[in-house]
Amino acid sequence: MDLLLTDYEWHCGDSTPWRHHLQALHEEVAQADMAAVQQSAADSPAKAAAPPADSSRLTGIRPSGGAPADPAREASLPQPTRAAENRPSPSPASADRIGRRASAALAALAFGAAAPTVPSTAPSPQAQRPAIPELPRHMVEQARHAARRLRALRADGRSGEAHALLAAAAAASPEDVVALIDALQESGQDMEIPDLLWELASLCPGEQARTSAALKTHGRTAHAGHSLRLAAGLPAAAVAELAGELFRSGHVDLGTELLKAVLITRPRADAVAIVQAKPSLTGQLIATAQNVSADCHRSLLFMLRTDGDLAGR
Repeated sequence: MDLLLTDYEWHCGDSTPWRHHLQALHEEVAQADMAAVQQSAADSPAKAAAPPADSSRLTGIRPSGGAPADPAREASLPQPTRAAENRPSPSPASADRIGRRASAALAALAFGAAAPTVPSTAPSPQAQRPAIPELPRHMVEQARHAARRLRALRADGRSGEAHALLAAAAAASPEDVVALIDALQESGQDMEIPDLLWELASLCPGEQARTSAALKTHGRTAHAGHSLRLAAGLPAAAVAELAGELFRSGHVDLGTELLKAVLITRPRADAVAIVQAKPSLTGQLIATAQNVSADCHRSLLFMLRTDGDLAGR
């Protein structure tokens, strides 16, 4: 009964009324069973003295005091005990599925509702995730060499040269940046990655957009978002150009991440300045503000109307 009620709570919610109802039914059934046992004990002497006439036909066992049963007829009767012994036991997985389906069906009978469908096993997120392209072998080796060089510079206290190495790495091709981040994590130098992303945020908008897209393509979406949140502090014209490049290249989620960072971390006047620099971003900026909060959406609309960019809407 507890399993039945647990399944009901999982599908329908609170089961307290039905728990009391089923408890009462359980007590009534127990009392009925006890009465049946007592009645059977009282009737057993009479049944032993006068067994039913067709008991041999049903069981194949000779009744007490009756005529011997036909052996050929007994051999032809079904043997439920042997069939049960030869039946293979279900596997644990199939037994669990059968138990869940039986519980759902019993819940439907008890509560007068349609039997809920047992959810099927959904494909794993890994099966739906697009394949991550591999980097060229020589690029991976160069990145590992740079990571070893960076560790040696930090160990010798040559922080200036280490900073110059990261700045040069950020200005390399987008795939080189991805390879260096992989190499830094592989060598346990995760603390160097924020400095690399800071240097990436200082590049021109076109290079930032291409590198952010490469990070996303190679499964580094979190690092791409970190870089864009750093870029949100750039001048409004640079942010507008970067956002426009991201939207133009089809990376809507990255462009939205950049505009969201601007709305969260900067005054509304700076968001208006971005729209002034690139009016085509007005729609995306308003939609992003609506997803941030109602207050953010309302204050942005007020600032835009005051500035006259939404005149006539």
